[in-house]
Amino acid sequence: MENEKRSGILRNFKSIYFYLVCFVTLMIIIYNAAQLVYDATEIIFPTTYTPAKIDMVRMYQGDEFIKKSVSLEEFIKMQQEQIQNEQKRQKIYAIKRTLKEIAFLLICIPLYLYHWRKIKDE
Repeated sequence: MENEKRSGILRNFKSIYFYLVCFVTLMIIIYNAAQLVYDATEIIFPTTYTPAKIDMVRMYQGDEFIKKSVSLEEFIKMQQEQIQNEQKRQKIYAIKRTLKEIAFLLICIPLYLYHWRKIKDE
């Protein structure tokens, strides 16, 4: 009688564990799938930021802006360089995030499927 009670408690604990793991992995899968779509759109259609002159001045304080007056052509050239650098940085960051999301999916999907099959077998 006591063994049956113990096995029933263990079975309930095991069942709760499997459902909990399935729930958590499913939430991770949903979140990472949504993030993967967002990151893919960031790679295809990147958000660009054009720094204003005041931003450029703050960035280069101590350099050319403070020591001498910068011509409009030099400013535009520096601004274009800044935009290109920012676009490269954003693309690399989006690719890294995409790879991270794929890794999460590659880990969580089999984990979810394994635990879900265990639940169905019981």
